[in-house]
Amino acid sequence: MSVPTSKVCTGCGERKSLDAFHRQRAHWTGRTSRCRICTAAIATERRERGPAPSRLAAEEAEERRHAVALALAGSVRAGRIVAAVDRALNGRRGYRSESV
Repeated sequence: MSVPTSKVCTGCGERKSLDAFHRQRAHWTGRTSRCRICTAAIATERRERGPAPSRLAAEEAEERRHAVALALAGSVRAGRIVAAVDRALNGRRGYRSESV
């Protein structure tokens, strides 16, 4: 199997030389499917949109968990703060979150 000297970008549909594509060892041509220009445009658009809603929700949940931990810190021993916070937020006794 011979390696091509050019390929079609899946982003813009133009045929370009392999130098216009980033390297990707896993791909059989050794290059990405989108050209460098399309890849940069997608990254810029993603940055302008901001973080994904799921990431924002996770950050907000972490902030709530931290606030509850600070409120309970005076009455709960340091080793049990996480379990107490999870019980307060989730309403389950003895439950300990693996993500915290």
